[in-house]
Amino acid sequence: MIKDLLKFNALLEKFRDVERRVVLASGRRENDAEHSYMIAMLALHIRNQWYTELDLEKILLYALVHDLVEVYAGDTYAFAAQEEKATKHDREEASFMQLMQEFPENDIMWTAIKEYEERSTREAKFIYALDKLHPILIAYQNKDYTFKDYELSLEDVKREKSGKISADPVINEIYTELLAILEREQDDIFA
Repeated sequence: MIKDLLKFNALLEKFRDVERRVVLASGRRENDAEHSYMIAMLALHIRNQWYTELDLEKILLYALVHDLVEVYAGDTYAFAAQEEKATKHDREEASFMQLMQEFPENDIMWTAIKEYEERSTREAKFIYALDKLHPILIAYQNKDYTFKDYELSLEDVKREKSGKISADPVINEIYTELLAILEREQDDIFA
């Protein structure tokens, strides 16, 4: 048992080492483990406040595993060059296959990742949309980092995020409120 647990713990260490391009208030980049935890906590809060009909176990499971394939595939930034974005699906699929080979007994996780990727449940759509909203929340709260570092405009954000966030009505409503704030404060937030 301990060998298996150590092996899985080593995988989680690799997951924590996956650096995202989102810059935190401290000036360092977020990692995948932090991001997944934040998505889980935000999902729990939103679900308990405004979306009680969603299955809590599913949303927490999706939140925890939604980026696990990035252990081997790496993170692909939403605003990355087209060449990098073009390889995302193949890299993540190869990573998914490798993870299933290394940990075949974790069928609950593999099923959850498939459901998330396919957005086959309301909960998967909710986590997907929240995952797309989260970097915008961080960038807005930090005002001096991500949007300016990558020289993004409000139009860039809308173009990349709006269609994805609309996958869930509650997250889309939150996004609409946030867009109104971003529009009012865009001179302070964007490059």
